[in-house]
Amino acid sequence: MPTLLDEVNCSGDEKKLVDCKFTIGQHDCDPYHREDAGVRCYFVRRKRVHVPELLVRLQGGSDDDLEGYLQVFYRNRWGLVSGEEWSQINSKVVCGQMGYCDAEETSVVDETSSYFNFSSVVGGDRPFFWMKGVSCHGGESLLKDCRHLGFNGYYMLPAAKVRCLKSCRTFFQNGTERPQKVRLRGGARNNEGRLEVHVQGRWGTVCGTYFYKETATVACRQLGFGSVKNMFSKTPYGRGIGPVWLQDVNCRGNEGDLLDCDKRVNPRPDNQFYASCRHSRDVSIECRVPRFNTRVRVYGGRTASEGFVHIRHRAQWGGLCKNSLGRWTMLEANVACRDMGLGFAVSHTPYFPPAPPTNQSAGLVTHWIAPLRCTGKEQKLHHCAQGSKNSWIGARFCPQGETTVLCSKQLPDLIPDAFRLKSTLSRTVHRQRLVRLRCAMEENCLSSSASAYNPYSSEAYYVYRKLLRFSARIMNYGTADFMPSNDRRQWQWHSCHRHFHSFEEFTHYNISDEQGKLVVEGHKASFCLEDVECDPDTSRRFHCAHGTQGISVNCADVYRYDIDCQWVDVTDLNSGVFTLTLAVNPLGLVVESDHSNNVAWCQFGYERSTGVVTMIKWGLRDH
Repeated sequence: MPTLLDEVNCSGDEKKLVDCKFTIGQHDCDPYHREDAGVRCYFVRRKRVHVPELLVRLQGGSDDDLEGYLQVFYRNRWGLVSGEEWSQINSKVVCGQMGYCDAEETSVVDETSSYFNFSSVVGGDRPFFWMKGVSCHGGESLLKDCRHLGFNGYYMLPAAKVRCLKSCRTFFQNGTERPQKVRLRGGARNNEGRLEVHVQGRWGTVCGTYFYKETATVACRQLGFGSVKNMFSKTPYGRGIGPVWLQDVNCRGNEGDLLDCDKRVNPRPDNQFYASCRHSRDVSIECRVPRFNTRVRVYGGRTASEGFVHIRHRAQWGGLCKNSLGRWTMLEANVACRDMGLGFAVSHTPYFPPAPPTNQSAGLVTHWIAPLRCTGKEQKLHHCAQGSKNSWIGARFCPQGETTVLCSKQLPDLIPDAFRLKSTLSRTVHRQRLVRLRCAMEENCLSSSASAYNPYSSEAYYVYRKLLRFSARIMNYGTADFMPSNDRRQWQWHSCHRHFHSFEEFTHYNISDEQGKLVVEGHKASFCLEDVECDPDTSRRFHCAHGTQGISVNCADVYRYDIDCQWVDVTDLNSGVFTLTLAVNPLGLVVESDHSNNVAWCQFGYERSTGVVTMIKWGLRDH
């Protein structure tokens, strides 16, 4: 029998012997097999006890949220965990369950240790232990998923202690933070959403095929959160766009980067990866974050997602008043909904006229006038507070009125198709007689220099305008239909084009120079919203001809380059390099789950004398 392997070197984390480093076929071993390796295996029975939820906490440290003795709650009683065979990996799983990305250190303590206050945990009683022999491999999202020797109440020191890391951000040598290669999009909170990765300079999604909790936990930790809490494969945060970059991602759970795991990468980013893995199977995750006491709630609405905003300050609940300037905008309302876990703010003004709750019926003794000013990115409403805590004012009533909010977890998300914009942008400008642009002039689709002529005069036959044409494809990849901001009774009839416009400024078309200065007057386009193109699993529901307007989920409205107003008037534009931007819902008249992906752009070169347009680059302004 030949000797096959030599110089075998394993790190201990491998699942198979063939995963270790070795040489095969060549060796300097004894030909009579007197140097053959031998092993003796021992089997230790470790049980997996399935419990609905095993709560954990840290007690006895200087900061109980981050460090202390590990305790678990089982059968209505808190108990310690034995430190025998305790490892750094075990601590990492515990911290991940608590919402932290990693563990700082691991050690065990006995009764005489002064590192943490052991007596404050056990009091004067004999310490009670629930678990011992815990062994995690690192990919578990919960401590209960690790192997251990069962839940047997006993007394066995030392006790395990854990210290969690509050932040896992990494930096370059010059002090700047390393950019993330993964992100979550479409969620109301920063710890939930559609998983996307940055590969070859572009963001794309991850296929949900063979995507397990160990892989999701690696992504959550890389983002600075704890382990994964929930996984979704039916796009509850909306479908993604662009390439499906990764498929069959398989992580062990101890990797530091999702791209270090076994995977398949899409070799053709401009196409779908495989017919069996489209954006309908984009994976979405929700990561664990540290638990904090709720300090915001709503009261008095028709549903649990609307009402007057109440806030807890100085251990006392009170109705939140508008500040002295009467400020309560969609920014503050959106943060309030996010803080309460109710999704996004649909409105910051009440859709209902209930009377404010009295102090007696609501258990309130005061109102709070708080100096709040939000940017919209905060996770907690208290993070918006300006000034010191003493700037909060208690009052019996609100001089500027109480704050109200209407929240929803289902919102549309409009995304302009940058690839369609780039593909349909004309390579030469079109010269058109002004006499044939009468409807366009009525809808202000031409630059101001065209107003010097009367389109109904004989002179208009000899006046030409130079038009840069392109198509606009607007997709709704949110979780709710996109509906017009105006009531149907407010729609405007355009007799020239023979249809109603439900939006007066649905898109903005602008051209700017290399310094970002606007060089062509912005054209505000009005659309008749309808479903023109839909994904294979979606049916069209909105038709302008039937008197219904909107864009369904997973459908798109398309305005082709050969119809009126699908252009920018470049008659007065000189030669140079410019950028065309297409912005949808630019005024934010309809609330979306993500407004940062509403602008597509194309950079092009233009030669005035010949009218030739040269494409340079294009993309989606995706912040």
